[in-house]
Amino acid sequence: MVRKPIFLISFFLFVLFSNSFYGKSSKSAIVIGASSGIGRELAKVLSMEGYAVGIASRKLDKLNSLADEIGEEVFVKQIDISKFDDARERLNELIGQMVKVDLIVINAGFFGQEEPDVSYGKDPLWAVEKRTIDVNVSGFVAMANSVMAYFKEVGHGHLVGVSSVDAVRGICVNPSYSGSKAFISNYMQGLRSQLDQAGIDISITDIRPGYVSTYEPGPEAYWVATAQEVAPQIYDAIAKKKKVAYVTKRWQLIAWLLMIAPDFVYDSLGGF
Repeated sequence: MVRKPIFLISFFLFVLFSNSFYGKSSKSAIVIGASSGIGRELAKVLSMEGYAVGIASRKLDKLNSLADEIGEEVFVKQIDISKFDDARERLNELIGQMVKVDLIVINAGFFGQEEPDVSYGKDPLWAVEKRTIDVNVSGFVAMANSVMAYFKEVGHGHLVGVSSVDAVRGICVNPSYSGSKAFISNYMQGLRSQLDQAGIDISITDIRPGYVSTYEPGPEAYWVATAQEVAPQIYDAIAKKKKVAYVTKRWQLIAWLLMIAPDFVYDSLGGF
């Protein structure tokens, strides 16, 4: 008979301590690449779903405007994932600020379009392809490596990487981009297998969007979705802890066609 009051008092103290220590939210997430597009909209969705949200990007002004939109329980950190060591240090600082993090989304990426605030020198083609690899491959791994070290330390977590339907097969208009996204998908599959074999409770989700209007789509683009349409579907895949998710969902059909199309058909069309 004595145990029940003791249990209730202990539970009350736990809830009181948790609320004061972590804020109102019992769940927390970080979105890397949150300044625009998918990352920005996903951060909003996570906040609406009760997460305390850490937002990171190299564009601090856009992060601050997003923080104003979200309001409470948002943590801002400027991170340029192409500056690998500095980015890793800053990510660890953000995790430390938030005390505990359950979910980390690596969405930062480079599509291969020249950016006005980046110098591309005398050989822009090489510079753009190098930046694609620096951000989408080396930068992604730099972030994922720190994320995995943290999740292994705490014994659980969920890593989400935003790849692309272009990971399925190389595209003629942007080979380095599709190659970088193929790397991301294969890297996450390798991590998942590694974790399964070790029996570690960390989830890995590979998100593969089709055309999204984050950048100005070319004339060949079809089924173009907005980031506002895509973000709730990504959240649904995260909540279900899916291994791979195409967004919007109908891109699963295109992925299947890409996998089975003979080379002579695919090459003659230049992709689809």
